[in-house]
Amino acid sequence: MRSSAQTQRAPAPASEPVLGPAPDLSLHFLPPEQIPAATLEAIEALIIAGGAVGPQWVGHHLRRAHLVSFALDGQTVAGSVTLKTPRPEYIDRLRLRCGLDLRGHLERGYTSVAPDYRGRGLATRLVRGLVERAGGLPIYTVIALDNPRALGVTSRAGTHMVASFHSEIRHKTIGIWLQGPLPPWPGGNETS
Repeated sequence: MRSSAQTQRAPAPASEPVLGPAPDLSLHFLPPEQIPAATLEAIEALIIAGGAVGPQWVGHHLRRAHLVSFALDGQTVAGSVTLKTPRPEYIDRLRLRCGLDLRGHLERGYTSVAPDYRGRGLATRLVRGLVERAGGLPIYTVIALDNPRALGVTSRAGTHMVASFHSEIRHKTIGIWLQGPLPPWPGGNETS
């Protein structure tokens, strides 16, 4: 079942400034069918430009996602994170590689922040918002272990690595992380 449409202003915790010079930044958490086509295309372009994933499946997964979070600065997409419904054959490949049965899980992925907005806690806020709106469904994420930005966001989201494998396609070690409870915001100032 999909979460209801929600849009939220981005009040930032004091220890993680999000807005900086962008006072109109707003966070949105919507199923893809409720996102305007031009915005969904901009999110797809941002994900592809990040270079962490191959472009062949991005549009497919994005349009079939459970929920998409994104930040807008006016009409500009500043960042996005997606809760995807993984393809059964992908779940089967992960099970064969590392023994995990992830059927029934959502996959958190496509974490992308435009260069001008990095280092402000935006990805962390988008991830937290998705986890809070997942309706208790289990979530996993797949991250290359040589990606320090993604690992930082993941660690701040309360996940723990449960398996890893070597990807022959990407020529690197990949970790699989399961979502745990969200940790409190630094300083106890939770404003999601």
